[in-house]
Amino acid sequence: MRVVRSGFLVLAWLVCSTVVAAPVDVIFDTDMGNDVDDVLALGLIHALESRGECRLLAVTIKKDEPIAAAFTDAVNTFYGRPDGSVVIAQVGFSTNLARLLDTPPGDVSPLSGRDLAARKVRLVSVMGGAFAPIEGNRCGEYNLVNDIASAKKVASQWPTPILWSGYEIGLAMPYPAASIEQDYRWVAHHPLVESYVAYEPPPHARPTWDLTSVLAVVRPDRDYFGISQPGRVIVEDDGRTRFEPAADGPHRHLLASPEQAARVTELFAALCSQPPPDR
Repeated sequence: MRVVRSGFLVLAWLVCSTVVAAPVDVIFDTDMGNDVDDVLALGLIHALESRGECRLLAVTIKKDEPIAAAFTDAVNTFYGRPDGSVVIAQVGFSTNLARLLDTPPGDVSPLSGRDLAARKVRLVSVMGGAFAPIEGNRCGEYNLVNDIASAKKVASQWPTPILWSGYEIGLAMPYPAASIEQDYRWVAHHPLVESYVAYEPPPHARPTWDLTSVLAVVRPDRDYFGISQPGRVIVEDDGRTRFEPAADGPHRHLLASPEQAARVTELFAALCSQPPPDR
């Protein structure tokens, strides 16, 4: 599994060389370091891979910070998986996927980036946007606002279905502070706990935005979430999103009842704190 700072290049290579199979093949495209839900989502992926439910092909980094890749590699090494048809879990900015759309044919593939995506990617799971009113939220969602041009390009031009997990979904499923304090005691220093504490000393319950995008595509048939009717997500010039229903639309977004939110929150705590097989 590879950790690559120039994420859009490895996306092109992996999309070209990989076919869809069970377990779910996942590329995790992250802005690791901007929030702690990225590292929790990576821990979730490792737990699901240990259960044989997914296979982490690569982690691509879109944060312009060398330590982000080094830290991600350290987390993968902790779980015993250093450097080493596709679902892409995009958490963070849309920069890498937008660059992939602009990639011309070349040495990696005779196909353009867009044609590679159309041929090899089954689904993109995006943590981004907001599709329900949130009290106090007066601006566009963070992941889209920080690269609006790329978000608009991916929303309007990406050639395969996109499943959107809006701001309101992860907000409704905060990670339990008690889990951070109690469930990881089987090891003296756990990277998820260290990251959580460094980001903000507990007790606090951080929303699980990025984790929802992973769970929704690795376990799509467990009734963890509801799903909207088909349509298309429009990214406005200020980074806000609106959803336009359409029977043939390529986009859907997640929904969640209070009962589903409670169930998923408990599941996240159990999976993220699960020891690797050799521990």
